[in-house]
Amino acid sequence: MPVSPEQLHRIVQSETEHFCDAQQALEQTRESDGRTFDDPRLHARMANCGIASALIQHNLRVHHNIATARLFGRPPTAPYFPSGNEFGHVILRSDNTLIDPTYGQIFSFVGIHPLSPVKGFSYPDNLALTVDTTDPEASLESLVDALTGAAQLEISPYLQSRAPLRHKGRRTLQSVIYDIYNPGYYAPYELETLHPSFDRVQALIHVSDQLREQ
Repeated sequence: MPVSPEQLHRIVQSETEHFCDAQQALEQTRESDGRTFDDPRLHARMANCGIASALIQHNLRVHHNIATARLFGRPPTAPYFPSGNEFGHVILRSDNTLIDPTYGQIFSFVGIHPLSPVKGFSYPDNLALTVDTTDPEASLESLVDALTGAAQLEISPYLQSRAPLRHKGRRTLQSVIYDIYNPGYYAPYELETLHPSFDRVQALIHVSDQLREQ
C-alpha cells in the first residue's frame, strides 16, 4: 500500500536519525581515524550523501517496502568548493518525492560547518529534506530563508573564505537551491560492487541491522 507524502516524510526523518546512530557506531569501531560527535545528528550535516543515501535506500526497501531510485547530479549553478572540487550530490527519489538526508551540508555554501559552531545559528529541525516535485516551493522556500538568514551571521575570516555564496543574496541562493533539487539535473546512480564506497556501505548496513536488533 503506497504511503502518503506526510508518512514518507516521517519515515525518512526516522531513518535519517537511524543513519546517524549507525554511522556513529561504525566510526567508534575505527580506532585510529574514526570521527564521532557528542551529537550523532552531525553525521547528517556532513558531506555523507553517498553512504547516507545508500543505507536509507536499503532500509526504506527492507523495512518499509518503499522503493526509491538513487540519483547523482552536478547542478550547474552550484558553486565549486574552495578545494576546487565541483559540487556533486546524491539523493533519492520515490515517485514525486525527492529525499535528501544530508541537505545540511549545503549550509557550507554560506559559511556554516558542523565542526565550527556559529553563534546564533541552529540547523532546521528536519534532519532530512523531502521535496514534492509537483510543489517544490513548499519545502525549498523555507530552506532558502534559512540559508539567507545564516548568511547574515558573523563568522570567522577562515569560514568566510570557504563560503562561496555568503554575499550573493537571496535571489542567487534561491536559484542554486532550485537547481540542486531539479531532478532534470540527476541521473540514476546505483552502487556498484567495485565502487570505492561499497565495502563501507556494507559495513554500515551490518551495523544498522545490529542496532535494530537491540
